[in-house]
Amino acid sequence: MFKHPYYWKFFSIGLISFLVGVTPVFFSATSVSGWAVLFGMLLAVIVSLILSHRALSKMFAPLDSIQKFVEGLREGRYSAKGKLSSGSFGELDRTLKALGKDLEARVGSLSHERAQFRAMLASMVEGVIAVDQEDKILFCNDAARLLLGESALGHTAQRLWEFVQLLPIKEIVETTRTQGSSIKGEISVRGVKEELMLEVQATPLSGDSDQGVVVVFHDITELRRLEGVRKEFVANVSHELKTPLTAIKGYVETLIGGALFDEKNNVRFLRKIEGKVDQLVEQVQDLLTLARIEANKDSLPLSAVDLNRIVSESVQDHELAIKGKGLELQRQLFPESVFVWGDEKAIRQVTHNLIDNAIKYTPAPGTIVLRVKKDSESAQIEVEDDGVGIPRQEHERIFERFYRVDKARSSEISGTGLGLSIVKHLVQSLHGTISVASQPDKGSRFTVNLPLSN
Repeated sequence: MFKHPYYWKFFSIGLISFLVGVTPVFFSATSVSGWAVLFGMLLAVIVSLILSHRALSKMFAPLDSIQKFVEGLREGRYSAKGKLSSGSFGELDRTLKALGKDLEARVGSLSHERAQFRAMLASMVEGVIAVDQEDKILFCNDAARLLLGESALGHTAQRLWEFVQLLPIKEIVETTRTQGSSIKGEISVRGVKEELMLEVQATPLSGDSDQGVVVVFHDITELRRLEGVRKEFVANVSHELKTPLTAIKGYVETLIGGALFDEKNNVRFLRKIEGKVDQLVEQVQDLLTLARIEANKDSLPLSAVDLNRIVSESVQDHELAIKGKGLELQRQLFPESVFVWGDEKAIRQVTHNLIDNAIKYTPAPGTIVLRVKKDSESAQIEVEDDGVGIPRQEHERIFERFYRVDKARSSEISGTGLGLSIVKHLVQSLHGTISVASQPDKGSRFTVNLPLSN
């Protein structure tokens, strides 16, 4: 209260008034009675000053309490207690306390929402970076650090370009500031294992007069890869169907042109047409099989089946083809029955396609080995050959539709190019895995893992 400026103003005015009134009396006091009057006035003034001090204290104490309360609000102490008197000051006291409670509730709500918002941004798979008008980083989540390959990004209030040297991002941010609207683009970033394709969208910060920008990064690498696979699949289907259709059309035109009455060649041409039609039918059937497997991926009727028996029967189905090509077959089955949890028809087709693939790509004289193995959790079918082999970089792609390692020899080898793709999808439907180990000119080994039945 003593520090209050208005208090000392009032007190000074009273003191000055006293001095002004006393001075003439002091200089005119020449007798005992004059001095008595002087001391009486002095006593009266002192009493008046004491009473004024008490009155001023009561007057300015509520103002000091209000000042302390407002300072508490500024410092975040929303529940500071006031000491105001009754009457109008008492009403002000209640109003200020209600204001403090309201501010405390609002600030708490905002803090909670802010924490939720930051937690949501931090857990997003999309990368998010917010920068101010000077491109200093305001916020950066872990996904952005991972996508851009900068672990220290956003941990200090540094400029974005001190970490990310990507001109397309800078251009998108600057264009967003200039136009004041969202801008979208795509950039390529060198990742740890592969090149990443990122979709970038920059948006001005809402209500930010200083042109801050928030940038969102979305990884579209897999999407672009699938688009490429889809385009390649359409091209391959067109090629695989066009080739036999073109041959059929040529034979038909030859027959219509007069070869129909050529007894030496007409039957031969018809046999050629029949072979091409069979090829088309096989391709269409494999496509339908693949579509059916994908549509009913988790609906196979699974039960306990004997893997040794299925593999033995599959070998018998291919014995003539193996001997006809001059290949040697070796069977290494498990010494006792091996029961796996699967579908007999699906496992039979998996084994059939793997053996058929080994026969096609193993030149004579070659060897094909079939094994059935077992460990504590799963059983394995291994189909190994010493044929042409597969380069390391092609191991993942050989399970794609119509993909052939040696495209120059594709016309020499019969088949639809869908066999391994069907195998992969069937194995996945059986909750198993398939892998390949191969080297060029040293052969290949395909291994199928299937879960054991309980």
